Amino acid sequence: MDGSSRADLFSLMLVMDLPLFHDQRQDRVTASMIAESSAAMFNRDDLYRRMKSEAELNAVTLSKQQESIAFFSNSILPEAQFSAESSFDAYQSSVGDLTSLLRAQITEIDLRLEFVRIQAEALKSQARLLYFQGENS
Repeated sequence: MDGSSRADLFSLMLVMDLPLFHDQRQDRVTASMIAESSAAMFNRDDLYRRMKSEAELNAVTLSKQQESIAFFSNSILPEAQFSAESSFDAYQSSVGDLTSLLRAQITEIDLRLEFVRIQAEALKSQARLLYFQGENS
């Protein structure tokens, strides 16, 4: 005991892992897996809601565009055509002048271009809706 070396003593060291607090380690792994699973479900739900709202927006847009197409076809374009024809008849009979004829024809052409633009936008909206439906036809 005085610190001098002794030849008749030896020491032995034994190391062994004891599974103390083993449940807590498994709980952390389980909690991590549950959190990852929940995050994936939330991402999926978020994507679904965004796609659904975009599809609903496209459906409303298409409906409004179809109303505009019907209004143009039934009312605006026939009136513009009648106005252009009336201006042409008035110009031919020397009652109207050239500027009013040109204005009426330019207005008719502008309205026809707007009508074609609305038709093109409606076709785009319809294509987007078909994309969301996921049909191959």
